[in-house]
Amino acid sequence: MTIIATYDVSEGNGDKVAELLEGYVPRVLTEPGCIAFDVYRSIDNPNRFVLVEQYTGQAAVDAHIAADHFDEIAVQQIRPLLANRSVDFLTKQ
Repeated sequence: MTIIATYDVSEGNGDKVAELLEGYVPRVLTEPGCIAFDVYRSIDNPNRFVLVEQYTGQAAVDAHIAADHFDEIAVQQIRPLLANRSVDFLTKQ
C-alpha cells in the first residue's frame, strides 16, 4: 500500500515542518511493515511537502497510525501548522 500525503504549510512554518519531519521519518522507518517513507519539498513553493509512504499492507498502515510518534509528531505538532492536507491511499495494479 502506498500513501501520498500533500502538506500545504501555513506561511512562515515551512522550516519548522521540515525540522519536525527530519526527526519523524527515521522513527517511521523502524515500524514493522514500513517499506519506505520519503519526503519531498517543492522547489517552487517551500511551504509544500509531499510524503510518499509505502507499507506492506493495511495492518502496517494501522500500526503506523497507532504509533505514539504518529500522534506526538504528525498529529499534535505538524498538523496544526498546515493550511491544507490531502491524503491518498493507493494500491499497485
